[in-house]
Amino acid sequence: MRIRIADKGDVEYLARRDKHISERELDISVSLSSVYIAEEDSRFIGWLRYNLF
Repeated sequence: MRIRIADKGDVEYLARRDKHISERELDISVSLSSVYIAEEDSRFIGWLRYNLF
């Protein structure tokens, strides 16, 4: 398994799956390096998005 920081190229894919945040907010989170992508065999298997309160 590989874990990496999401980049701008991931936003559209994530926006279709993460219904708890708007695409604009997701784009901002990606810009702040607050989203991690998990991949296995070069396949997307999950993500982690966090916020500081």
